[in-house]
Amino acid sequence: MPRCSCLLAQSTLGAESQSVPSLPDPPPLVHYTVENPWPLVIGLAILSVVLFWLFITGRAGNRPWIIWTARVLVPVCVLLAVIAPYVKTERELLSERTDELVKRAAAADTGELSQMLAPEVSLRLLGGENRYSRERIMDLVRQYPGGKAPVNWHKIDRHQATMDGKDLARTQVHVRVKSKEATMFDFPVGSWWRIDWRRSNGEWKVAGLECMQIDGVPPGTHP
Repeated sequence: MPRCSCLLAQSTLGAESQSVPSLPDPPPLVHYTVENPWPLVIGLAILSVVLFWLFITGRAGNRPWIIWTARVLVPVCVLLAVIAPYVKTERELLSERTDELVKRAAAADTGELSQMLAPEVSLRLLGGENRYSRERIMDLVRQYPGGKAPVNWHKIDRHQATMDGKDLARTQVHVRVKSKEATMFDFPVGSWWRIDWRRSNGEWKVAGLECMQIDGVPPGTHP
């Protein structure tokens, strides 16, 4: 299939490129206590075991704070492990929203996809000057995943999310897709996508889409 068709089939969705800049890291305290508490939980659990061992073997000497510290660390570990799955930050909610966006695009579900896009949304491909309107984005979904190049398999490898303000945010994802009509030898093709989000009336909508990199496609290529 010509390069243009292959590009469009993959572009409607989204090997990792070193040239793609990462989004800012989340605040460490929130990230390691709510979003990903397991490194902290494991580290504190190991520390509590060591402190208990020092006390039991008599190596703690005349330092009662060691056993008290160990006793405090145990409920802290349990509390983090229990509470974290039930607390979602805005970044986690946006990552889930991004998953849903990719899923709807892959399935060419234009009805649900349309509900996720803001009226002013635009699409930019591989650093090109052109920006495609909401109507053009929907046309591409209908034409390729919905027709010429159905997506047989897709997977998101990496999530990144950052808040730019109370009602502004960005997510970035690396997506791999397979399409019998558009990918050679049934190998997955990877691409990096950045999504701009705007919250209106309490709901996050996609205000901008940018395909930053597609495996095997040079920058500046566009339909």
